[in-house]
Amino acid sequence: MIYYFIKKSGGGKSSLATAFAVPFLDNEYESHHDSNHILKFLDMAPKDRLKECYKQIEILNTKGYNFQEQPEHCVHSNFGIYTEHFGQKIVNYDLPANKLGLYDINYKTFMPPPCPLIIWDETQVEADGRESMEMPKRLITFINLHRKWGIDLLCFSQRDKVDKYIRENCTIILIDTLTHKYDKYGFIISTTCKLKVFEDYISYELYKTTLKSKYYKTTSYTFEGCVYDHFNSNEGEEYFIECAVKNGGFSLNKAVVDLTDREKIEKYLKQHPYMPPKGYKKGKEK
Repeated sequence: MIYYFIKKSGGGKSSLATAFAVPFLDNEYESHHDSNHILKFLDMAPKDRLKECYKQIEILNTKGYNFQEQPEHCVHSNFGIYTEHFGQKIVNYDLPANKLGLYDINYKTFMPPPCPLIIWDETQVEADGRESMEMPKRLITFINLHRKWGIDLLCFSQRDKVDKYIRENCTIILIDTLTHKYDKYGFIISTTCKLKVFEDYISYELYKTTLKSKYYKTTSYTFEGCVYDHFNSNEGEEYFIECAVKNGGFSLNKAVVDLTDREKIEKYLKQHPYMPPKGYKKGKEK
């Protein structure tokens, strides 16, 4: 199934995604349900999901294939999630969002083993909901057929407008609040996230115009331990570091406020050009 989690930046999307993922990284034997048992991807215990993955690979091999890959867990994500199990560091399988999709002779795609739990953060980047933007066919087909591979796709976004192939075929979840419980020393010992769950996009749209609770169900999910020990909340700063390096350091040009002669005006225009950069194009092409 597809689950579409919505919250503005800094609202707890990565924390919640990590809280869902860690038990699956650890291959725990027991399921970690949400409080009202609404989120169906939590019904299967992590260890059982991995067993089902192995079972499906064996079935494929009896049909004449020769898949040798044996995953150690079922978590695939486009940002880093990690834990420790018996002293060994366990990390999610990397699945960059721009590599999602079925095989394309002209584009490299990644294909996880059967029954994966895929966490797709910032979904709006590759699945923009504007009519002028269109997902690649390889991704559209992947979305339409995801159940055939046993995929549970967890999409996280700052916006409530992703591509129609997702929003018309998913469960909508608003991340309401994220609260921490602390011990007497000030350390986080658990985190609880309250959620509003909408059966479909129509219910969500009706809620937005009326704000009536009849259109959603409430539930919560609690993670025991400190969720921030399992992901890097600063992941992404590397892009800024590399940009600074390629630009020769940090940019500290002072603003031009004196426009009293031609030389100063030309300096201002050079720092603030009004023409779009070469190669920039708005539209559905990506």
